[in-house]
Amino acid sequence: MENSVCFEVLGIDIFLDDKIKPWLIEVNSLASFATDSPLDKKIKYDLILETIAMLNLSQRRKKKMKKDKTEQFNRRQYKDPMMTKQ
Repeated sequence: MENSVCFEVLGIDIFLDDKIKPWLIEVNSLASFATDSPLDKKIKYDLILETIAMLNLSQRRKKKMKKDKTEQFNRRQYKDPMMTKQ
């Protein structure tokens, strides 16, 4: 699983007071992607796009990961001695 990618998007609720000072209200591990307004929809849509971009998930990278996983499986399947030295 050396090439696996795992992440979580957290929902962070903040309150801005009259001096624009941020106050943390809560952090949610199950962020809601429901939208109530066009602005909310844009913010969440951009968040998802930026999250995917940070993961660097290109077709080329996906194919390489799949190839590497297949090779790793085949080495284990056929008892490659190099695998036991790692």
